[in-house]
Amino acid sequence: MKKIVLFLVAAVMLAAAVCAGAETVNPLNQLNGQIFTFSSGAGGWCTDLYFTENGSFTGDYHDSEMGETGEGYPEGTLYGCVFHGQLSDPVTVDEFTLTAAIAVEANEGQVPEVIADGVRYVTTEPFGVAKAKTVTIYLPGTPVDRLPEAFLPWAHLQEIAPDAKVLPCYAIWSEADEAGFIAYPEDDEIGYYPDEHPESKVYLSTWVAEDGNWRIEMNGEDGGIRPAVYHRLGDNKEDIWEYAAALGKNGELAAVPFGLHYRQDTVSGNWDITYYEDGDATFTVNENGKLIWNDLKEDAGKGLEFEKIGDFYGTRWMKGDIEVIFYDWYQGQYDIRLYQRGTNNEILKDAILKGDYDAVAGTVTAEGEFEGEDPIKVTFSYNDQNDMVWTENGKSTVMEYSFLVD
Repeated sequence: MKKIVLFLVAAVMLAAAVCAGAETVNPLNQLNGQIFTFSSGAGGWCTDLYFTENGSFTGDYHDSEMGETGEGYPEGTLYGCVFHGQLSDPVTVDEFTLTAAIAVEANEGQVPEVIADGVRYVTTEPFGVAKAKTVTIYLPGTPVDRLPEAFLPWAHLQEIAPDAKVLPCYAIWSEADEAGFIAYPEDDEIGYYPDEHPESKVYLSTWVAEDGNWRIEMNGEDGGIRPAVYHRLGDNKEDIWEYAAALGKNGELAAVPFGLHYRQDTVSGNWDITYYEDGDATFTVNENGKLIWNDLKEDAGKGLEFEKIGDFYGTRWMKGDIEVIFYDWYQGQYDIRLYQRGTNNEILKDAILKGDYDAVAGTVTAEGEFEGEDPIKVTFSYNDQNDMVWTENGKSTVMEYSFLVD
């Protein structure tokens, strides 16, 4: 109701401005800063519209078909398009509804088809807005029973507001494309901070699937939860999905992509130049204490159950001039890199340690050496303040978080 009243007040002010000869306000500016999504909510496709002032927008569409392979592209096919467009000639239908003309144009420089790094990339039309000449815009507060029946499957109300009688967000309906776009509302009842929501701490651990080739590292970082899913492949390769997650009212983690889904060399740490647009996900702990990853884009986690194996050992730490980086975990063993830094943070020498995880003690004992020096044997552990502790020859040192970057 509040949004309806605000809309009516805005309409009165607009009429007064016109009568006074002042410059009129474009009602399409209500969309400025909104991001609209057209998606089934599952599967590998999505179209997003990013609005700026006066109805201008940019957009992108992608459809990931990893099973569509052939000679030269064993990793699958990615259909996509980047584009820009403009809404114009807005018409107020009623207090809930606008219509506007729409013009869309694909960005220049997109090749029709190319194969690169084992993936076939195919440029398509902008799915969801390719046919439309006009669109309908529904404002927050629109009664659900006024929405077109064909639009309702795209509104995802069962996910975002199952008991809603009115639309909780902005929406765009392209009847010609049979496409519904939703600007998902922010959920003020989701807690991001493990310290404020102790029930979220059950997730903070390293989780491993039965075959050992899948793991999930749940890290509390910057006050929030950062899941990362790793899939160990052959030839020293692994796929990585990174998310930022929030705790929902039902106790599950709702996760959105943090960057892209990419492939990494586990030896060098280098990333492949092939990236995949990732989708949303949820994480839940079932009645057996197993972590379930529900990948809403590719369903990559189907059939997987992850068992908690202990503390997360990661990020970068400093012990004096020695920087410690936990690079990788695989079947109970960590790859750990030590850098000795100079006065200007230059790397003077480095060492690679192999660390074994003790699930009972919750520690990592690692051995290695700087070139030409005696071997090092260190036990890493966390104290009650979640600081990393370096213990060597019976002497323990609390380490500092490292803000250095390569």
